[in-house]
Amino acid sequence: MPTLTLPYKHDPSTNTPIPAQIHYSSSSSSSSARPKPVVLVFHAGGFASGSTAMIPPSQIAHLTDTLGVIVVTPAYRLCPQVSLRDGPVADARDCLAWVRRAAPGGGMAEALARETSSVVADVGRGNEPNPPAAILDFYGVKYLSDPFWTAPLAAFAGVPDAPAALRARVYAESPVPLAAPPMFVDGKPDLGTPRSAWMIHAIKKGTWLRGCVEEAEEK
Repeated sequence: MPTLTLPYKHDPSTNTPIPAQIHYSSSSSSSSARPKPVVLVFHAGGFASGSTAMIPPSQIAHLTDTLGVIVVTPAYRLCPQVSLRDGPVADARDCLAWVRRAAPGGGMAEALARETSSVVADVGRGNEPNPPAAILDFYGVKYLSDPFWTAPLAAFAGVPDAPAALRARVYAESPVPLAAPPMFVDGKPDLGTPRSAWMIHAIKKGTWLRGCVEEAEEK
């Protein structure tokens, strides 16, 4: 399964490239008359952790080799240094626009044509604001007005609190991270890493949503 890694945008605050991995079938041919649909897959992590490495390669291979689609797995900037609106949401929208941007507009189709002659992508109608054909949501965050998102999580009640100074160091990470390790290692909470300590504490106290939205916008 061939993979290309290309930047779909740059962090506006540091000009750091934000990459997307483009996966496609090795049997793809430029002589094929049928364009291939494009599937964007965003990794999990509560908008503040995780990476594209979390997406199982077997699932990507099924999509590319069995269903014959092009799979794009974009990195995105993680909260809380950047807000949910200005980080993950903005990056997701910009990646979708980049995928749809028709050549010669400098989007994914042109990049693929430049890098390989074996891929044909169905990128839609340029920059028109037509919605995706479908959205498949696995355990995504929804109904943010529900009290659950601002209430302490009983399951984390027994987890010790990492020092506040350690948790605060997450805001000093620069540039804004595009990947982060999981909160738990070998089944135990990682309280020694600023980002993991911050997120575990925020989920425990019910402040995770505020930290990703309100507090991040105040930084």
